[in-house]
Amino acid sequence: MSRNWTKPALAVSLAINLLVAGAVGGALLTDRGPGRGGPTGGPPELRSFERGLEPERRDALRARLREDPALRGGRARLRATRGELVSVLRAEPFDADAFRAALSAQRAVQTELVTRALEAMVLTAQEMAPNERAALADVLARRRR
Repeated sequence: MSRNWTKPALAVSLAINLLVAGAVGGALLTDRGPGRGGPTGGPPELRSFERGLEPERRDALRARLREDPALRGGRARLRATRGELVSVLRAEPFDADAFRAALSAQRAVQTELVTRALEAMVLTAQEMAPNERAALADVLARRRR
């Protein structure tokens, strides 16, 4: 039985992973990110949450994200995993196991960055008064429609 589908499947998987890495890394960690004149970026949940916050809470969330050492180093770590993917793809003969490992390493970095950003949301919500959380919930509920 021929496995002609494996290379296209791996290429699609790579494209999806690079898209996610670019979205997370680029939006969350670019020079237009928090405190530099642009939105926070990151996972959609974070963007919606941030937009629903009062300005002072939004500033505090952005500061928390900026101060997180894992997020600050995230861009370099994503770049390193992307470099490894490129190296593996260029190597001859192609090593599917090395490619899987490189994809897994990239996914681990992406997952850590998203997890850290979501934890910042939890800490921000935890600091809010009940009426602030209710107002935020109202804003988020209106945006879902």
